[in-house]
Amino acid sequence: MNTDPMAWVKLLAVLGVCAVVVGGSIWLLVWVFQRNARLEAERQRKAAAKQPPQA
Repeated sequence: MNTDPMAWVKLLAVLGVCAVVVGGSIWLLVWVFQRNARLEAERQRKAAAKQPPQA
């Protein structure tokens, strides 16, 4: 096992970057999903209020 201090620093840096990337990706997916759901609800509400004649 390599006990070089710089190896531990590099390992922690890589793990930190991976954690940020994974966390950011999950946050972005949640944000996009919530925004799409909100836009879809708004569109359905407008459609229900307008009541298109062909429906």
